[in-house]
Amino acid sequence: MDVTPNFKPPTPDRKANPAKAKAERDRLLQQSTICSLCGKARATDAHHVRKRSQGGDDTANNLKALCALCHELLDRNSTWAKQNGYAE
Repeated sequence: MDVTPNFKPPTPDRKANPAKAKAERDRLLQQSTICSLCGKARATDAHHVRKRSQGGDDTANNLKALCALCHELLDRNSTWAKQNGYAE
């Protein structure tokens, strides 16, 4: 049984690029100032829908702008996050 079906090992083009990742997060938070989950608080965090450890990247289609509280709630409730499109 494969316990990591979505795992993609890093390839040269997927290796972490901290400057590019920060620029993408900053761009997201400039464009999306309100939390995409609660719709009330100021978005301060960029949440990865597919975690980097599972092959996710730092592109806009893999990031959601969240407030710190909603980001923590999603990280603690992975089942709900998956059911509602905030995680894979």
